[in-house]
Amino acid sequence: MKWFWYFLWSNFFFSLQAQTLAEIEKQISESSKKDTNWVLLLIKAGDMHADNRNFTKAHQYFQQALQHSQKIKYFNGIMKTYYYEGLTYRSEGDYKLSVDNHLKAIEIAQKQNNQDQLMRSYVGLGNAYRNLSLYEKSLDSYLKSLEFAKAVSNKRIEAACYNNIGEIYRFQDNDSLALEFYRKALKINRESKDERQIAINLNNIGTIYFRNENYQNAKNYFEESLSLSEKLNNKRLLIVNYINLGNIFIRQQGEDNSEGAMKYFHSAILLAEEVKDYHNLSIAKRSFSRCYMFQKDYETAEKILREALEIAEKAEIKSEKAEGYRDMVLLKIRMKSNPQEVLDWEEKYQKVLQEIQNETLTDKIAKLQNDFDFKQEKIKNELLRRENQLKEMQRLEAQMLQKQKEQENALLASQNNMLLMENEVKEAALEKERLMREDARIRAEKVRKEKELLEKDALLKKQTLEKQKYFILGASIIAVLTALLAFGLGRAYLNRKRFAQTLQLKNKEIEQQKEEILTQRDLLDEQNKLLAHQKEEILASIRYAKNIQTALLPYPKRLLSFFKDFWAFYKPRDIVSGDFYYFTERNGKGFLALADCTGHGVPGAFMSSLGIAILENTIVAKNITQAAQILQELDYILYKSLNQEGGNAQQDGMEIALCVIDKHTKTIEFAGANRPVFICVDEQNPEEFIPTKLSVGGTRDEMIRTYESQTITFEKHCRIYMFSDGYHDQFGGDKQKKLGKKGFYDILLQTAQLPFQEQEKFIREKFETWKGTNEQIDDVSIIGAWVET
Repeated sequence: MKWFWYFLWSNFFFSLQAQTLAEIEKQISESSKKDTNWVLLLIKAGDMHADNRNFTKAHQYFQQALQHSQKIKYFNGIMKTYYYEGLTYRSEGDYKLSVDNHLKAIEIAQKQNNQDQLMRSYVGLGNAYRNLSLYEKSLDSYLKSLEFAKAVSNKRIEAACYNNIGEIYRFQDNDSLALEFYRKALKINRESKDERQIAINLNNIGTIYFRNENYQNAKNYFEESLSLSEKLNNKRLLIVNYINLGNIFIRQQGEDNSEGAMKYFHSAILLAEEVKDYHNLSIAKRSFSRCYMFQKDYETAEKILREALEIAEKAEIKSEKAEGYRDMVLLKIRMKSNPQEVLDWEEKYQKVLQEIQNETLTDKIAKLQNDFDFKQEKIKNELLRRENQLKEMQRLEAQMLQKQKEQENALLASQNNMLLMENEVKEAALEKERLMREDARIRAEKVRKEKELLEKDALLKKQTLEKQKYFILGASIIAVLTALLAFGLGRAYLNRKRFAQTLQLKNKEIEQQKEEILTQRDLLDEQNKLLAHQKEEILASIRYAKNIQTALLPYPKRLLSFFKDFWAFYKPRDIVSGDFYYFTERNGKGFLALADCTGHGVPGAFMSSLGIAILENTIVAKNITQAAQILQELDYILYKSLNQEGGNAQQDGMEIALCVIDKHTKTIEFAGANRPVFICVDEQNPEEFIPTKLSVGGTRDEMIRTYESQTITFEKHCRIYMFSDGYHDQFGGDKQKKLGKKGFYDILLQTAQLPFQEQEKFIREKFETWKGTNEQIDDVSIIGAWVET
């Protein structure tokens, strides 16, 4: 029933609870700003019209909300519209359209990882499938909703899922499993003291015992349910309790003692008439008529039974018409009426019974068709899953081929280096060959000159024989020439000998250089291998340190148990980071912080680990909960731990922003050490809150530093943004300059206007676009937290 689920969802739009439908429609018509709040008003108006069973008007509002949400890209509005359309179509009895809309809402919620909406949509989907008699799909939907309810610690929905699963098993006549899940729902509702749901669970358990003829246990559960229903003035459940207790009274006391049962049936009749519950009114009047029949007051019994039949016929409740006709047959037989009159009533009974059987057969055929479609869909999904597995294997194979190609490229580069060294050796050999050719040329020149000398000597002798008269003169000339030639040949010989010695030395030097090159190459290869091994060991250690540092950061599930939503853009410059963010919950308060430690890489990671440990000890162990006192304690312990007393002490420390969030008092206490915080209160733009102009740690004039705190109040919700200075200090853009605080604050203002689930992606893309191909100069950390009461 929609009234049951509407109770579970009544706090969904808590800000609109107290308003009437007329007030909401007035706001819609008079609103000049058609933003996300206007969409929520449209959805609320549609839901209230649906609750009044004005379905046409409800769909008009839902369609208007859907179209405007799509126009402004408000995905939460699209998702909520589909969800409430699904609930409305189920109330109308159009269960297939209900399924379609719930599936659309689930698709968007999955993309946004909105576990709360997934929990609610799967409940709605399970109800629609249950109405279509698709019990396997219905059970699967309830189990998924149960999983999300446990993830977000929503005990009310968890209990509702257990109750609905029990209903499925009851419809399938599996009373033992139905009873098991009804009891699980009852246990949770008793722990949370939800008396309305406890009464429903008690009635369901009593029904199982009644079906199995364990009337005493059934009576005990019905009476406890009745007591709670009277306390809560739950008139609809009171009607069911009265009818159940009346039937048990007859089963236990017998038909002859029906006076006690009549009190219960009469109470049920009065309440059913008041709330216009015609189905149970017909049941109560028919049961009341039986009591008069057992007392043999047939006239009164017939009068009341005709009233019950008239109600069932007007409301087209075929099951009650059949039961009423059957009771009329039994009554006429006891009254010993005309046989033809008995046959007329019997004919009516058989006709309605045949209609019910035909409808049941039609439902069974539809169920078989739906089951067949469901199995076909499962086969299709399995094939799709296997296809995705094949694609994943192909992707991994491509990665392996890419790595193999990279290794081959590295080997090729190494071979190129070897070729360069071989070319150097070849060039040395060519130089040696050139010197040898030069030596050969000198030798040939010597032979040529010797040959010319011999030819000149022969010519001279011939001239001497022919010209004796010139003998003395010729002899003198020859002697002079011979002396000059001898002098020249001597010098040439000495030069050649000296050149040969130089060539020999050059050859030895080249051989030595070749050996030295080969030795240096082998030594360089060994050193490269050693350096590569050492580098890999260092990187492995740092990667392991990254795992430890990541484990120290808040676990997402822990964050989402306190905040409505949370995101973090956490990008270390090196493998490990000098930035960290921290969260813990203590005594109903949330403690959220972001710090920028001195340095980055391994030194910064050491500082961040020390900061996390001191915060945990201060808040959890020492139970210090005031923001300014926490920073004071953090500063003092860090100062003492790093031995920063004295003039030569190192200046390591950190800048930090800390918020203490109290959802009960709707306050946030902020204290900062050189790190501000931006907070959006309710629907306002982000406002910057200035920190104390002191860092945490480092040398100082006074031993104890004092930090100031500020208190911010909110009504419904707020969004908190904390960040380190790495983002606005990054070089980039067309002019290759720092982004600066103004540029970063503009980006943060744009971010706050977006749906919360899209903000981290926007921040990350803006940073990568600004940085371009430049190296990251510092660790970058930004977090966003959505607080809602």
